[in-house]
Amino acid sequence: MKKKEIVIVVIGLIIAALSYFAISFFNANKTMCTAKNAKGDVLLTFDINEDNYYELEGEYGIFHIEVKNGECRAIDVDCPNHNCVAVGWISPSNPLPIVCIPNNIVITIDE
Repeated sequence: MKKKEIVIVVIGLIIAALSYFAISFFNANKTMCTAKNAKGDVLLTFDINEDNYYELEGEYGIFHIEVKNGECRAIDVDCPNHNCVAVGWISPSNPLPIVCIPNNIVITIDE
């Protein structure tokens, strides 16, 4: 290889390495949550640090998830006992799963 080709390859490798570290740094702050059914099928994956509302179709009815200030909770759910709502807010410091048996939905924090 000629000297110019070696310089181009080295610069390309440096750019690739810097890109990898930049992407890794910005993704390190994400804490993901996953909503699954009893079979383990993923219904929804979301970042707990992005405030939002989500709606899932469960086996019994509609299941709403509120995400706010790095926490999430079940709200306004169609099920008879509302035990999933009683769990309250979950977060990385309080990583209890939210389980709605009638809707067949489990929400967990992935770390």
